[in-house]
Amino acid sequence: VATPSQGAVDDVQVAVPGTPAGSPDAVGTVPTPVPAPARRRSVGILSAARYAKADDGQKFSGEFHEESAPRVADEITTIVSVEGPVHIQDAAIRLIARWGLSRTGSRIMDRISAACGLAQRRRSIEVRGEFLWAVPPLVVVRSREGTGITAERIAPEEYREAVLLCLNHHGVIPRKDLVVTVRTLLGFSRTGAKLESAIDGVIQDLMREGVVGEGSGGVRVR
Repeated sequence: VATPSQGAVDDVQVAVPGTPAGSPDAVGTVPTPVPAPARRRSVGILSAARYAKADDGQKFSGEFHEESAPRVADEITTIVSVEGPVHIQDAAIRLIARWGLSRTGSRIMDRISAACGLAQRRRSIEVRGEFLWAVPPLVVVRSREGTGITAERIAPEEYREAVLLCLNHHGVIPRKDLVVTVRTLLGFSRTGAKLESAIDGVIQDLMREGVVGEGSGGVRVR
């Protein structure tokens, strides 16, 4: 599994608003905090934002399994507001740390899944498969350097924006070079099988949609 690199990399955030999912219900919701601007990491001229992690310090002294569903849903909402789109496993790690825990099991994940469902019903977050999104959704290309976040825990939409960012910057680029450029932008030092599959899969999707094309010189935006 490819893991984010530890090399140096400082600038430009690419943000693409998604479709708003409505306003949160008034009952049981908490105001969505606005995270501080993340420091940036750059690879040459092409740049990505540093990945900002939500606070994972202990906040509560009670037992997690005894905590109310609304409170757990509130905490998930604050985490997603900082990290979304975030894989549910990464959100779970940040969440249980607030109760002084470090490992998730099936029982804990069942509670977290139920709380995510409650937060989604409140329209505080969106759940798309294994990823949790803030409301309204926003895609920001972020470097995973030094985070320990693996390739399969990056949302497909973020891979898509990274590919388009690279193509808009380079114009035309051979597919293999495009995969390496996207990999580096996302903060990985090598292209493992899962990472290559994720990036190449997005390139193929964009080609099927007619957004990009491939010629003798390489891949380009149409």
